[in-house]
Amino acid sequence: MIALTNLRKEYIINKKTGNTVQALNGVTLSFPERGLVSIVGKSASGKQRF
Repeated sequence: MIALTNLRKEYIINKKTGNTVQALNGVTLSFPERGLVSIVGKSASGKQRF
């Protein structure tokens, strides 16, 4: 199994003021060793390749 624990992602929405928005906070996911996993969402909704 593959596990991701305590994920956190924050985006800066205003560089001048430093305002941010939390996209993920303390998210934990686990995936089976075999199979297919997809991340879907609207365009510009924050899906990123790492």
